[in-house]
Amino acid sequence: MVLSTTILKISFLWCPNTLFNALYDTPSATITTNGFNSTPFTLERGTRQGCPLSPLLFNLALEPLLRIFQTCPDFRGIQMGSQEVRIVAFADDLLLFLSRPDKALPTLLTYLEEFHLASGFKINYDKTLAIPLGTDYESLIGQHNPFRWCRTGTFKYLGVLLPTNIARLYEVNIPPPLLSQLKNLLASWAKLPLSYLGRCSLIKMVTFPRLLYQIQMLPLLLKRQDIAHIHALFTRFIWSGGRPRIALHKLQLPYNMGGLNLPAMYSYNIALYRIVADWIADSSRYTDCALDRAMSFPLSPLAFLHSPCQRSSQPRDLIPCFSQDVRRGIELVNRGACPGNPRCYYYYYYSLFINHQHIPQRFTIGTV
Repeated sequence: MVLSTTILKISFLWCPNTLFNALYDTPSATITTNGFNSTPFTLERGTRQGCPLSPLLFNLALEPLLRIFQTCPDFRGIQMGSQEVRIVAFADDLLLFLSRPDKALPTLLTYLEEFHLASGFKINYDKTLAIPLGTDYESLIGQHNPFRWCRTGTFKYLGVLLPTNIARLYEVNIPPPLLSQLKNLLASWAKLPLSYLGRCSLIKMVTFPRLLYQIQMLPLLLKRQDIAHIHALFTRFIWSGGRPRIALHKLQLPYNMGGLNLPAMYSYNIALYRIVADWIADSSRYTDCALDRAMSFPLSPLAFLHSPCQRSSQPRDLIPCFSQDVRRGIELVNRGACPGNPRCYYYYYYSLFINHQHIPQRFTIGTV
């Protein structure tokens, strides 16, 4: 009911309401067991397996609830300059920011219950976690709320641990959990009778995607010692703990240069730090540039590109100088090692970076 009303309200030209009702109004299915079909039964909830429209239709059904969160005057989010951040959503994973939870929580519970009665979408409070960002939250914990309160200062969202203190973002995600998981994963595969070619393929197919997700989601540059530790784990796994017959940096070369195209963590880490391109071009292709400017006010995000690399609670100290990284990026572009080889695209952003007024002269590499 909620979905059909939402589609009728939005009035998609490509999806008439009659077509939607014919496909999704009263769907039914049967189960085939040993060649016999069961009695047809109605599909009341969930998404159809293999249906390309089901995830999009779920997003449409959830849109009224998100609009309520964005427009309700009882909710106050986190103010960042001229923007107010209230909610972040990825499918059914919702992250809500409330700056006045004592007044907003009763209204929030009322809206969630009303939306559940109207749509059937119910919040699983056993999996819902509330984390306080301030110090005065003892009164909230004493209230009757269905949420579980997190007192550790860290919670997980979309596979990434988010601490209340930004200075702990690296230590809670990279060294203890990620590297330990990588070590245990390689140890479980180490005794298999595989050649070094098979072990390299295993790293690219099984191990590396787990590393890639973390460095893609987090705006962090890996420490040199952590990269060296990852490469040491790769080397030990490829050669079964014995002496390496081929250096790792040679295995990381492309196929046309005699290598096996083994992932180079440092190069991938620099390539995925693409938010800098948005800062330079003043676009929002990879990040919300307006939000980044508000968080770095009164400075510009570009001013952080050549700040000292010191680990502290200040966001500007999480971003080191990029002069050598840009030089490395130009070498990768010249070798054609970028995915799809979009050379003109990378040349454009590197030219902007090198010739930008925020880059000191001592970091100037030249024109591309």
